[in-house]
Amino acid sequence: DSIFNVEASIKADTAYYYDKERLWKLIGNVDIQNRKGERFNTELLYWNEATQKVYSDKFIRIQQPDRIITGHGFDSNQQMTIYTIRNIEGIFYVDEEASSGPPQPETKALPDSVNKDTAK
Repeated sequence: DSIFNVEASIKADTAYYYDKERLWKLIGNVDIQNRKGERFNTELLYWNEATQKVYSDKFIRIQQPDRIITGHGFDSNQQMTIYTIRNIEGIFYVDEEASSGPPQPETKALPDSVNKDTAK
């Protein structure tokens, strides 16, 4: 941010910056971590400084504390805290009352597009 507090960290194999468009293109092993500890992995990512948006049309993997979400394509604010994932799938842990063992992963089909704020 403007006083140098880290809002998210990004790593990639290659990064290009287009001055006129104020656009970053990150390619290969793109790894992002936001302040909430969520981790994002993709092979191609664009960060538009002018619109303060981050987006991709490639495969995305998001690791949250209680689940892993994957999809093909996403849009986000530049802090990576409000995002929409397209063509989504995920592994969610279901707590079954009858089970006394550790939670088992369960794969659920989700709608083609989901907003992070509504997928709880």
